[in-house]
Amino acid sequence: MVTYFLGVSHKFHVRCDYFKRLFVLQPLRTAQTKRLKELSSEDPNCSEKSTDVIKSKDLLSSFIKGGKKAKSQSHSERHSEMLTTAMSSFVNLPQPIDLKLFDVEHLTSGDAYISLNPVFDTVESLEASLISTACPSNQFEEWLKWTIEKKMWNFPINNEQDWLEESNVPFHEHVFLEDHLNKEHLKCKPLASFLELVCNGLSQNPHITVTEKRQHLDWFSKFFDDKISRINASVRHEEYMTDLEKVSKTNSP
Repeated sequence: MVTYFLGVSHKFHVRCDYFKRLFVLQPLRTAQTKRLKELSSEDPNCSEKSTDVIKSKDLLSSFIKGGKKAKSQSHSERHSEMLTTAMSSFVNLPQPIDLKLFDVEHLTSGDAYISLNPVFDTVESLEASLISTACPSNQFEEWLKWTIEKKMWNFPINNEQDWLEESNVPFHEHVFLEDHLNKEHLKCKPLASFLELVCNGLSQNPHITVTEKRQHLDWFSKFFDDKISRINASVRHEEYMTDLEKVSKTNSP
């Protein structure tokens, strides 16, 4: 019990000493701070030191900013150096050996397109025209399309439209075509009647020229050149058969 009492009393004395020191040091610190303030107000060197401190702070901030700028400049310089090295390595590629396999003229004139198959070119042009031209939306657009395709007459209507070759050809050459027939063929009656029908049909056709009509007549004349004897033989045989029929009719009761 005595030992316990001695320990508690010892701790109490220690704590009292600590509080005594605090009360003694506090006024000393306040007195020291007051003395320092008075000295700073009286001594001009102290203000210079304070300004020097401020200037040193400014210098420090400027140094930090300069370091940042230097870092950014060094980064941009490094980037530009990398670009220049990359471009130099790209441009300075080793040139290939000239083997002279191709002529320069053929290479320069490669833009000209030479068609090897005109059929495919016409098909491609037709497909392109079908894609580019849409279907007509009304009757007027359809008439315009037919006029462009030469399926309808241009307005105002001209009966001699697109007849530039036949502008100086007289009308009677289109109608009277019997003068261009072979006279020997006209002696055969069946052939003469057939050629007369051909001339009549050609004279009434307004869609072909005089030269085309003459070409038709020349083709028929060449076609019947080696067939006139056969036609005459068939005519004689038919006449003979008709005579026999008449005789049989007269002899019948």
